[in-house]
Amino acid sequence: MSRRGAYLVAAFLLAALSAVLGVAGVDALRWRGHLEGEDARFAAFRPVAWEANQLLPRQPVRRALGVEDDIAYREALTLFRLGRPTQQARDQGDLAVRAQADVELAGAASLTDDPVVRSRVATLRGVLAFEEARGSGPRAQAAIRRTLDAFRSAMLLDPANESAKYDLELVMRLLSPSEKEQERRRRNRQRSGSPGSGAGSSSGSTGF
Repeated sequence: MSRRGAYLVAAFLLAALSAVLGVAGVDALRWRGHLEGEDARFAAFRPVAWEANQLLPRQPVRRALGVEDDIAYREALTLFRLGRPTQQARDQGDLAVRAQADVELAGAASLTDDPVVRSRVATLRGVLAFEEARGSGPRAQAAIRRTLDAFRSAMLLDPANESAKYDLELVMRLLSPSEKEQERRRRNRQRSGSPGSGAGSSSGSTGF
């Protein structure tokens, strides 16, 4: 390739890079304040779009900005709400949405080291487990254990999480004397190092 040809190729590549950077700058601007605005819409029970409208394919700006965990958490919150977890399930569809919400909440927690967010996730998973426990059958007791472990985990992660404290106290009041005794023994076994599902295994005020 001649020197002139090399210059032309270099100029073309620089122009292309400049164009990509320009588009990336536009994408970055579209993320500015986007999640905060959608949070307000979500709080007002309006339709939301957690993903900003991006020009570049494969969302490189989103990854560069490090909002993957924020989006995962908010998408899990959306499923949590769609599952109507504090109301009686209407059909198997509600139960399926709740199950998927639990999976996505666990995934969102794995993406962040923020103890406050992880505490909120644990609280929400506790609510889901409690709704499962309200059914009858052999799985109810295991669901109660997950409920209590989730709320305790939430309190350990964020001692200021009043929702977890309130929910834990409420669930404990709802237990029968025999269930409370079983829970006391289980907690004692956990403290002594026996195998079991500890608080760390669990997957604003919620209440029931």
